[in-house]
Amino acid sequence: MSWKFRAVSLVLALAGSLALLRAMPAYAESPQTGATEVRVARSALNLKRVHYSAPQYPAIALQERLSGFVTIEFVVDTKGQPVGLRIIDAQPAQVFERSVLMAAKRWRYQPLVVDNVPRERPIRMVIRFETTS
Repeated sequence: MSWKFRAVSLVLALAGSLALLRAMPAYAESPQTGATEVRVARSALNLKRVHYSAPQYPAIALQERLSGFVTIEFVVDTKGQPVGLRIIDAQPAQVFERSVLMAAKRWRYQPLVVDNVPRERPIRMVIRFETTS
């Protein structure tokens, strides 16, 4: 099976388990013109997230009423911290990536423990940015 087929299959599988989260205003000096949503698709084998910081909706995207998504990949290390953060895909490009990376650096998870030994766990997420009004 090719890696592209597996990646598409993973994204399709992730799309079935969306968790809807409200985004915080992007910047205090930038008034929010309508509601925004950030949707995070999580993998089937979920790690327990112990700290979550929502990605901020970029001000320029709010002003232009842009929607899009970012696919991010990282490894949850044995301490529960995301390491090796990489953007796999983003549409539109160069709009939402920085916001997602900044938020993901603050996420914390309960480490995966197998046979009483903490293990690293690779994660791939799709984060969707949508304006709702």
